[in-house]
Amino acid sequence: FESFNIANKYFTNIKYSNKDLILQEYIEGIGIGYFAICENGSPLVEYAHERLREWPSKGGYSTACKIHKDPRLFSMSRKIIKSLNWRGPIMIEYRKSSANGKYYFIEVNPKFWGSLELGLESGVDIIGATISIVNKNYPFNNKSSINDNEFSIAWPLDGDSFHYLVRPKSILSLFKAETNVSTGLLRDSMYGIVKLLYLPIRFISEFMR
Repeated sequence: FESFNIANKYFTNIKYSNKDLILQEYIEGIGIGYFAICENGSPLVEYAHERLREWPSKGGYSTACKIHKDPRLFSMSRKIIKSLNWRGPIMIEYRKSSANGKYYFIEVNPKFWGSLELGLESGVDIIGATISIVNKNYPFNNKSSINDNEFSIAWPLDGDSFHYLVRPKSILSLFKAETNVSTGLLRDSMYGIVKLLYLPIRFISEFMR
């Protein structure tokens, strides 16, 4: 409860009352993200990911993830999109309980998402769907679909390498045939080099806390 007390004290000091705050129970399980480009409350393209690793490991951003397929998740997410009559990109975050398999809603974000690369590499025409919203004459085919249910991606320079120090066996997952190891060094070498050079600083800042 130490972190809760610190947070509660902070918000009390800046004049928030308990009625203004939402306290959410921690769900032991895995992080699930649903992503879509929408028009008139309906997804033009959609996919979901399951977090294989995240940093911090008890709940943070994705450092490695894979395609997740579950009709229940897609049905729930489409209902949210329809109720909002959503237009544009949307990211809906859930936590899937390891105890009962249920999905627990966390939040909705009206933006593009960190695992965009996973969808693009899996065959989802996210770019075409986005263009078609603002240009009705764009020849977009909304029948794109996931081409590999086992496809996964890892970002060593964006936090996944932290896991290799904490849990060395996790590095073996990079050698699986269906895993795409993304560093940015090939596609955008300057960006990749900057991330590589900055990595030691990130290591120090993370593990000196």
